[in-house]
Amino acid sequence: MKEKGKVLVLGQDNRSCLSVVRSLGRQNLTVHLAWSSPNSLVRHSRYVQEIHDIPPYTPDDDAWKKKLISILSREKYTLVIPCSDPTILPLQHHRTAFENLAKIYTLPDDVFETVFDKTRLTKLAETLGVKVPKSETLTALAQVEQVTKKLGLPIILKPSASFRIGNLRRKNHVRRADNKEEARNLVKGMLRSGAVQAQSYFTGKGVGVEVLVSEGEILLSFQHERVHEPIGGGGSSYRKSVALKPELLDATTQLMKSLRYTGVAMVEFMVNVETNDWILVEINGRFWGSLPLAIVSGVDFPYALYQLLVENKKDFTNDYRQGIFCRNTSKDFQWLLDQIRAKPSERKHPRFPLLAFLKESIVNLIKMREKNDTLVWDDPKPGFLEIKQLIATYVSRFSNKIIMRFLSHPFNRNRYAKKIHRKVQTAKNVLFICKGNICRSPFAEQYARTVFPKDIQIRSCGYYPIQNRTSPEDALTAAKTFGIDLSEHRSTIVTKALLQQADVAFIFDEENKKIMTERFSFAGTKIYFLGALSSPGKDIIIKDPYGGGLEGFKSNYQSVILALDRLFKDTKETVH
Repeated sequence: MKEKGKVLVLGQDNRSCLSVVRSLGRQNLTVHLAWSSPNSLVRHSRYVQEIHDIPPYTPDDDAWKKKLISILSREKYTLVIPCSDPTILPLQHHRTAFENLAKIYTLPDDVFETVFDKTRLTKLAETLGVKVPKSETLTALAQVEQVTKKLGLPIILKPSASFRIGNLRRKNHVRRADNKEEARNLVKGMLRSGAVQAQSYFTGKGVGVEVLVSEGEILLSFQHERVHEPIGGGGSSYRKSVALKPELLDATTQLMKSLRYTGVAMVEFMVNVETNDWILVEINGRFWGSLPLAIVSGVDFPYALYQLLVENKKDFTNDYRQGIFCRNTSKDFQWLLDQIRAKPSERKHPRFPLLAFLKESIVNLIKMREKNDTLVWDDPKPGFLEIKQLIATYVSRFSNKIIMRFLSHPFNRNRYAKKIHRKVQTAKNVLFICKGNICRSPFAEQYARTVFPKDIQIRSCGYYPIQNRTSPEDALTAAKTFGIDLSEHRSTIVTKALLQQADVAFIFDEENKKIMTERFSFAGTKIYFLGALSSPGKDIIIKDPYGGGLEGFKSNYQSVILALDRLFKDTKETVH
């Protein structure tokens, strides 16, 4: 079959990005992949013919832009499709650098700003008469008291945008607060990323109307409803195709016409099945997580987008199978565990019965209406790798629990602490390592300088891949209460050289241990939990205080001080 064109897909999501790659590859299009991490399942799809590594986007370094320009100039793509916010935002903000090199699927700036800003979208919906929950915009912590009184509790707190161009590695999540104190703590952290939209709580299930649109005219439409929704919010792990609900399609049509939208979108609603009432939640102005369901049900949105943008096709047959279920293996396994552990009052499925869940899954398999996001017959490798990764993850978690229980036993903890003491007695270079090197490790570094012998070199670092970040305001304030100044601190990324130089490396939690041993296996004998040095009644793990408020930082830093004081009290007695 003759090749129709060449497409560059940007992203790594195991649902939407993988589905786009498969959709286009099945149509005999040449598919290249970029901006995908080494452990992404998408890289293993048989439909990916070439992978390009592009440096991460950072506001102060154009290396990513130069590399992308080089690739676009050389490859002559028919279309470029970014599949996730961290790949969309750089192209949206810098598209003039690329638009003469290839056709890139982006939205006009005014449409983009409305769709990706929850406050603007709410205002548009209100002017069109589309149902939205009561909402207020918070720009200061002092507004929390008044807003919770006005909107009631529980309350939904939304960042104005899920990602910011200045920090594409941190996603801003929607939160639910059940009381005023929780609302205050959440808002305090969320305000660091911009204004917060507070909305009244609406009871219902998630429903998505997915569309392909040209100049405001809907060419293809599809609807799904969530079957399994996570307790804490977020994308569904199990969903089914259903008939289009006229009032939801009408609301979607109004929004698309008003925006003169061109491209794909998933308009998300909440529907109360008992009252049949509904509200608009948001518009995903990109490919969405439940995309695999639409494709297996008969609506191939990625290839249809290609046909619209490249071939100018606008005549599509809008028909699909209803009652098809699609499961995300790893997410649904976690959903199952969460439901088993949770109290009935915490579940979105309060009558969750394990036997009914198993029966439902078996019946759907027998009736051949059960599908999977990643495991498909024509491209099985990503699905098998997902299962392998899932097993490895839970084996690792189980192993860590055993290790922590072992270390927590007084006898073992005492031996572990003595081993650290012996190491420190002869150490000339000590390293403190946490995730971002902006909260725990810099405080430990600076406090250690006040109690360590002067001939020991002390440094701190983290594995979060952006350096020169400052410590958050709460960290600065909390540190000052202990006489430590973190105002001049800038984050450093851990390297092989730093670990080779270190005689002892202190970490704080299980994630630190996992990441460091995976990336630097040679350093395993140097790495120790700092918290093991504190008193036997204290937890070995010193949790990340980020986002936990001022008191959380103070408590965290007190644990660091206790561990270091005990270490050097005992060490000095032994050495001197």
